[in-house]
Amino acid sequence: MGNPAGYGETLRHWGTRRLRAARLLAKGIHQSEVARRVGVHRQSVSRWAQQLEAEGLHGLKKAGRAGRRSRLSAEDLKKIECGLKRGPEALGYETGLWTA
Repeated sequence: MGNPAGYGETLRHWGTRRLRAARLLAKGIHQSEVARRVGVHRQSVSRWAQQLEAEGLHGLKKAGRAGRRSRLSAEDLKKIECGLKRGPEALGYETGLWTA
């Protein structure tokens, strides 16, 4: 699968948004106004403000993880991989084709 083209550029852009938001927050501008100016949701600015207070600018430089954390354990992933390698027929499907 992998990341879409330009994904790294997007992460860098998010970093500039966070730093711009930090400058606006330092000027005393309200979080909802910062969100409007930077083009993000108000809750994002609230989270950034908390990170800024706890870790300073360094805390804003990291983007964190994108997307939801996997609920599958490493063992679960290994079982899925083994099943996929064995093929659909070994798992009880009628044909050797994976279908939806």
